[in-house]
Amino acid sequence: MSPAPTTINTFDDGRYVDVNDSFLRLLGYAREELVGRRLSELRIWADPADHRTLLGKLAAQGFVRGETLHLLTKTGEQKDVLASAEIIALNEERFILSTAMTSPSSGGSNASFADPRRWRPSVRLQAVSPMISTISSAP
Repeated sequence: MSPAPTTINTFDDGRYVDVNDSFLRLLGYAREELVGRRLSELRIWADPADHRTLLGKLAAQGFVRGETLHLLTKTGEQKDVLASAEIIALNEERFILSTAMTSPSSGGSNASFADPRRWRPSVRLQAVSPMISTISSAP
């Protein structure tokens, strides 16, 4: 599994289908607290308008690259990440595959993204294949 925080959400309702351990560590949640729940049920976005803007870009382009996102941990601490996402289709349903980069010096906390040499590498699609395999084999 990738060291980059990675999630798969349904496009239509924002339900978490899968998250990796890096995402859980970044935001301080347990898997059971996220998987199966909708983004609208959780306070993960510092500004919900940013989420709506991101969804608009995804709907228009099918992907976003290098978006700075301001997320909140379970305890309310803000974590800034540089994220990429794309719409993928599995079993005739649309999902959002998202991955983020964080600053190694801050763990994603209010990091400056001006120097890409400080970023952790982004996930490659084959690194999330176990997550995708789980979804595509579900009934």
